[in-house]
Order: sequence, then C-alpha cells, then structure tokens
Amino acid sequence: MSERSASRFPRQRSLFLFGILMSTIFGTVDQIHAESPREPWTTSRLIGSPEPPLPYTVERILPSVQFRNPVDFAVEPGTGLWFILQLDGKLFCLDPSSEEAPILVHDARATIDNHDKSYGIEFHPDYLKNQYVFLSYVLPTSTPDGTFVSRFRLHRDNGSPEIDPTSEEVFLRWPSGGHNGACLKFGPDGMFYVTSGDGSGPFPPDSHDVGQNLKDLRSTIMRIDVDRPDEDKPYSIPDDNPFLDIPDARPEVWAFGFRNPWKISFDPETGELWCGDVGWELWELVFRVERGENYGWSIKEGSQPIRSDIVQGPGEIQPPIAEHPHTEARSVTGGFVYYGQELPDLTGHYIYGDYVTGKIWGITNDGDKVASLEELASSNLAIITFGIDERGELIILDYAGGIYRLKPNPQSDTSSQFPRQLSETGLFQSVTPDLVNAPGVISYSPNTQMWADGARATYQLALPGDDSIVWKQNRDRWEFPSGTVFAKTLEQFTENDGEVRWRKIETQVLHFDGLNWNPYSYVWDEQETDAFLAPAEGSFRTLNVANPEDSSLQRNIEWRIHSRAECSTCHTPRAGNAVGFDFSNLASATNSTENTLEKLVELHVFDRPVPENQRSRVMAAVDATAPLEDRVRSYLAINCAHCHRREGGGTSPIELPFHLPIERTRLIDTAPTQGTFGIAGARIVAPGHPYRSVLYYRLATVGRGHMPHLGSQLTDEKGLAMIREWISSMPPESGTPDVSKLEFTANLIKQSLNGSPEQLAPDAAELTTSKHLALADSFCSIEDADLRTRAASQWAQIAPAHIRGLYERFLAPEERVATLGTSVDPDAILALQGDPERGAELFRLSEGITCRNCHTVGMVGREVGPDLSTLGKTRSREEILSSILNPSEKIDQKYALRTIETVSGKIVSGVVHSEEKDSLILKDANGIQIRVPRSDIEAMVTQPRSMMPDLLTREMTAQELIDLVDYLKSLQ
Repeated sequence: MSERSASRFPRQRSLFLFGILMSTIFGTVDQIHAESPREPWTTSRLIGSPEPPLPYTVERILPSVQFRNPVDFAVEPGTGLWFILQLDGKLFCLDPSSEEAPILVHDARATIDNHDKSYGIEFHPDYLKNQYVFLSYVLPTSTPDGTFVSRFRLHRDNGSPEIDPTSEEVFLRWPSGGHNGACLKFGPDGMFYVTSGDGSGPFPPDSHDVGQNLKDLRSTIMRIDVDRPDEDKPYSIPDDNPFLDIPDARPEVWAFGFRNPWKISFDPETGELWCGDVGWELWELVFRVERGENYGWSIKEGSQPIRSDIVQGPGEIQPPIAEHPHTEARSVTGGFVYYGQELPDLTGHYIYGDYVTGKIWGITNDGDKVASLEELASSNLAIITFGIDERGELIILDYAGGIYRLKPNPQSDTSSQFPRQLSETGLFQSVTPDLVNAPGVISYSPNTQMWADGARATYQLALPGDDSIVWKQNRDRWEFPSGTVFAKTLEQFTENDGEVRWRKIETQVLHFDGLNWNPYSYVWDEQETDAFLAPAEGSFRTLNVANPEDSSLQRNIEWRIHSRAECSTCHTPRAGNAVGFDFSNLASATNSTENTLEKLVELHVFDRPVPENQRSRVMAAVDATAPLEDRVRSYLAINCAHCHRREGGGTSPIELPFHLPIERTRLIDTAPTQGTFGIAGARIVAPGHPYRSVLYYRLATVGRGHMPHLGSQLTDEKGLAMIREWISSMPPESGTPDVSKLEFTANLIKQSLNGSPEQLAPDAAELTTSKHLALADSFCSIEDADLRTRAASQWAQIAPAHIRGLYERFLAPEERVATLGTSVDPDAILALQGDPERGAELFRLSEGITCRNCHTVGMVGREVGPDLSTLGKTRSREEILSSILNPSEKIDQKYALRTIETVSGKIVSGVVHSEEKDSLILKDANGIQIRVPRSDIEAMVTQPRSMMPDLLTREMTAQELIDLVDYLKSLQ
C-alpha cells in the first residue's frame, strides 16, 4: 500500500451516501410512506451495458463476515482455515465451512510498540512440523529500519489458534514510509521471497533514489533461506542469488527496479514469479519476474521514460508483460495463476485486478510473450488482495471488508439495446430546445457544485417506479434501489459562429445496476439537438469558452470527456458513489429559495424522515453570508473529499469531508508528504500564509502539481481568492514574514508589460516559489485581458518547470510553453531558426542541459566524451540533432561504453581513456579515472548503448533544442 501507491493510505470505510448515521436515530421512527406522492418512473431504458457483458462477475461469499481493512489472505496448511490480516495488525482465523464468527489470532498493536500497519502473512512450507508463520509490519513513516519481516510461532494451547508474541524473531528490516510492499511468499524452491517498494510518496518519483541502487533493500524482490541461519543473522543467502559478486550490493536482492510491488505469487505448475507493480502517473504494471533482472523504476515507468538523472543498475531494463493506462486502472493488485475446478476456462490464467477501478483481468503467456489478455470482470470493489483457498479456488478481498469470488456472468448480451442517444434513455420527455424530465424524474439543486472549468450544471435523480432510498439499520447506511440513475448536464458559456451563450456540452449519467454504479457520458452535438454516447475510453472536444461576466474574454480549452474508468475513480463506494448528493449539500442554504432536501423528503425519495441533527450544518460555498470557514470547507469537500477521505485514494493524509471538525482534517500547520515544490517552510495550510501553503499552490497551478487531477484544467480564480482570504485570516506563527505583504509585485508587473523575457530573467532568478505565487496572483489585478496575457506569457517563458504553471493559468492551452516530452519531430525542429548565443548560454549555464557534464567546449565542461569545440566542422545540423535525440544510434568506438568484470567480481563501466602495458584506464560518467590492471580483467564487454542518456530533451522546448543545435553547429 502506499503504501500501496498513492492510492493506498490507511482508511476506514465511510458509510454509504450520508456519512455516519447512528441507527438509534431511527429506532422508534415509524415508516411514513404509505403511498408515494410522485409519479412512478417507468420509462427507463438504461439496462445492461453498451458493451457486451464481461464473461465473469463477482459475488460475495460469507456475507455475514465483515473485516476492517483487510490486506492479506492465507490458508493454514492441514486445516484449510482462512487467515485474514487487517491493516491494523489484527489477524483473524475463519472456518469457511462454518457459520462461526472469525477468531482473533493476533493483535499486533497490543503487543508491538509503535505498530503502525501490517501488510503480509505467509505460512512456512513445513508449518505442520514447526508451526512457523511469517508476518510483515511497519512502524510509523520514516522510522529507520521501521519495516519488519518477522517469524512467529502459532499454537493452540487454549484450543483456538494463537500467535505467541514472545516468539517473534526478526529476519529483515528496512526503512518504513511510502511504498513498503512487504508481500511474503515461499517459492517452489523452498526459498523465502519478500517484496519492497521504493519507500517514497508520489512526488518526486523515487525520492530516495533507491530504484536502481542495489545497496538498498527498497525497490526489490528479496530471496533468502530462512531454514539455514548464518552466523550473525537468522537466515542465509542462497548461493545462486544474482548479485553476490557486485561490491556493496545487498546479497538478498533477487530482482530490482520496482516502484511498489503489491502482491507476488508463483505459478504452481511452471514456477514463474508474477508481480503487480503499482505505477506512477501513467501506467499500472504486471511483471513476470526473473532472476537478476532490472525492471526499470525509476528510470522508467514500464515503457515510459521518467528519470534520466540516476545511474542505471546492472542489466538491460525489462519491459512489463502487461501495462494498463490510467484511463482504465489506477492501482494494480497482483493475483494468482488459477488451477481450480469451478472456472475451467481460466485454467492457467494469471488473474489480477485494480484497487481503484475494481476491474479484473486474466493473462496467459508463452514465456515473456503475451498469449492472451482479457478483461474478465468489472466491480465496485477496492481489490486489496487475492488468495487461493484450500481447494485451489480464487478468493478476492475487498478493502471494505467483504470476501468475494468470480463466477460466470449470467447476463445476456443486450448491448445493442443500450441507448446510444440521450433522448433514448427514458430520462427526458424531450431534449430540445430544453431538457424536460420524464414523469417521475426529479430535478434537484445541490448547494455547492464542483468546479468544472466554469461550466454550470443541472441535476436529475430517477428512482425506478415509486421506489425510495431505503435506510438499512443493520448496515448503518442508505441503499438505493436497483435501476437508480443520476444525471448531470454541463453547460459552457461558449462562442460558436459569432454567438456567445450557454451551450450544453455533456450529460453525465450514473446508473446503479443493483451491484455496480456505472458511469456514462453523452456528448451534445453542435446544434444541441441530442447527445450521443461517448466511447468508453473518453475523448476531447475543443471549446472556445468565454467569461459570463465579460463575453469578450475568450480562450480555447480542450474539454475532456473522461473515460468510464476515470469517472469510477471518483464515484466510489468510499465517496458515496453519487458524489455531492448528501444531507449537508441538499439542506437549505441561507440564500436558497428552495430547500432541496425538504422537497426530496416530500416526494418520498427517502423511505423515512431525515433526522434533524443531520441538517444542522450546511454546505454553501457560494453563500456570501455563510462563515468563511464553512464556505471554504464546502468548496474543498465537493472538489476534493471524494479522494481525500478515509478509503478515498488520496495520497496525502488530509481528510476533507464537510462534517469533520477542522482539527481532524490534518490540514492546518501540517508538513506536506507529497512534495513542497520549493516552498520554504511549506505546510499543507500555513496559518496566515497562503503562499507557504501547498494546498494553495496546487489549486493555483495548471502544471503537474495541479489539483484536482481530474475534472478541471483551468484555475477557479474566485475559489482561489476565497481560500487565500481564509488562510490569510488565520493567526500566523509569530516572527514569520508574510510574503503576501512584500512590496515587490508592482514593479515586476510594470516590467512584465514593458520588457522582454530576457530582461526579466535576472529578476526571476531571485524569486522564491512563494514570491512567484504572490506575483502570479497580482496579475488578477490587471484589468486589460491582453496585457494580463502578455505579462503571464513573459514569465511562463522564463520560469522553471514547477513555477511555469502558476503563470500559464492565465493562458489558453495553445499559448502555454510547449515542451518536447518523449516524442520529437526532427524535421519540425530543423525547420526552426536557432540562436547560437542563446544555445551557448544553455550549454554553459542551464541546469536542465547536461551536455557539459561529459563534453567540453573550450574551457567549459568535463572531458569524458568527445571535445565539441570543432563539432560544426564535421557534423551537419541534422547529424547533431540526431546524435542528441538518438545517442546510441551511431557510437564512435573511441567513446564506446565498456563494462569490465574483474576477477573478484567487481563491475566497472566507462570509456577507455588510455591504455598502458599492464593496465587499462577508464573514465566514468563523472569524469573520474579508474585504473584496472589487465591481470584483474575477467571479462570486458562493449555495450550497445551510449553512455549519453536518452530523452535529454524531454523538458526542453523546441526553440531551446534548436538553439543548442545551432550553437554546436557554430563551433568551427
């Protein structure tokens, strides 16, 4: 978990829809709905799915059994009893053939000082003889050696199974924090395998630089022999572990380069080791792990290059056997190869899933080649782990506490009948010129709406027939009837053919089929005659949006029609599925003319009265008469709390549901855990200091750190001003300067309007992140939109990458600085006119251009690769650009990278600097000369890749690249 990625912090399951409602509230309340006053809704055609049904579905087993945040599953040898480990360290044993309640076997928090979380359980192969069980757990984040893998003895002295806490013997330890991994498995070779993540949060990636570092146990899969202790530790290193001859490498390492290997397993037939590795920003990864291989993190995230600033570990980087984009998966959970009897079509399939989207896949392989890859099932489960029971059947654990199995999907293929047009859904009598609800469909208005790049929204709720939302006292939650539909139509103030007005862009539909909440989007045509079903993967639409307060202020945006998987990352059971439909957001705000909640009660939307104590605090971000903190909390709740809550998937420990007291949100004066973006003294919210507050930075930027990740790409300036006012109103710490009161912005604004980027560069170099925040905010005071755009553009061109987004919020996407990324068109670059003087400055001074680390021009640089002082004499512009973009395409053998293995097993790499009679002198990437006696050389290999790293241009602009090329061409 993130301990599982950023998506896996310890979270309690919030109660469905309305938060915690004590059952005693309803203990003496009679049912009041003898007859519904609303018309029944009978016109729904939202049945089934627009795609053919998946071959399998999930079903809950042992429904009376409920766990609290389970994280691992194991079967006790000999008895077939199921052991379920919870995150809080409680280990339960369960007889699946009995109706008896689970038995508590061990409570780690009661016996282990500072226990924070538990992750893994594994029984010893000779458990029937020795009664050994292995557990992994961690102490609080950043504890040195705070991750433990320990062996315990299990006994039945009192008749029931119990872990003897005094029997603990610690086998492995490494630092706690971030991605701990800590999955435990015995292999078919009898060796003990243990996973470890990189110990980092999401930003920056691999912050401890351990992904390629064999001196560290993090980011690895380890292999040890627990049955043959060494002299100074309770285990020994198998003789065939792969890195025994590399100096300083941890001998326990079997494979490396993993970000957060969340669950491994062995194929019992082939012995293959499978691993689900939680990805970073783009991909979720599945690896077939082999001895001694390098799986890339953090140089790569699967096939995507990430970092070029770290030294690659030994071996070529191995690609994943399968990778899923974040449009369909967000946090992979590794599974098992199936050989049970109940699902014969899945025999030999590696079955795995995703924690966030609830999807399940099956893969077969021929060695390292994929033979088949199929989505098997879709669910609303937070799939935390899989297991294999005593009969070889697959078990699925939901982090919410239930146990599930796969079963063949009985649903017939009705995909051709699913409505492809909004007018066919049965939600509306007519859709043009205005939406007119079908009988029984209810319009409602939440007090606070999510920011959606300035769009406004209308909302509908449709309950089948005259059904109501029912309070389930035994489950402490409200439940919707099967067939419930929510609809939300978004309109943008746009220009089209010279006409500026509100236009319908998209209608989002959320349909409950009795088991899952399924999201769909219908996209309106240009004439607004109807809306049409968007593809599952989503799409984009270019809009020319205007400001409703000044229609002359227009800019193009790329409106994202989100994929169905992306929609499911917010509309989760942990967030109540129907995000925003809760008591506090439906009860009357002080400036409301209609009490939405009362209207819904009168229409018998609920099967009983809503308790008064649930209406006492009301969300109302736009109500100027409401207390400022309530307005801000409303804003954060509707925009952020679906992720930032217990079980929500947010990577920061903050919790933002509206009902929580401010002291329980962990917002105020809390150090950020996911990066500071260069803010000195950063806090998530720094009282009195908006420009030291990471929360404020994330809402102000449109760059990589922008929040929320989904749903918007423009900054909400009114919301930002409200949050700035709120933070500024808090009593600050004594003695801390308030950057917002520094008198520096007026002069810089004047320079921005009258100068050039080159003239501003010296001033930019002096500004901190906090001052950049203040300066960017001050641009809001520039009334002339063209002048504001000019000022922002000037600063965006010279600002560092993590600052650029603060200014680009004032620019349309096409006006923002375009960096090259991972795909470069050489012809387009060469068509530009470069400036050799600017290129010289880049070579000499830029922190992002690393040519001088290995090359010299005159007295500048380091002499590792060729001297470039006369490069322009022998190379054309085309050849220079090609050598930068593809450094390994043509390698001068004089500068070929040589890797030497010495007789003692030491590995040395570099280019040959000189040769002597008795020795060879290499020069490594840092320019350090290494003398290797010829008598010590066991083997020397010329590598097929250049020492010069790939993707050096990823963060450069096209102009910067051609400036550098033309500078190098000018060197005659």
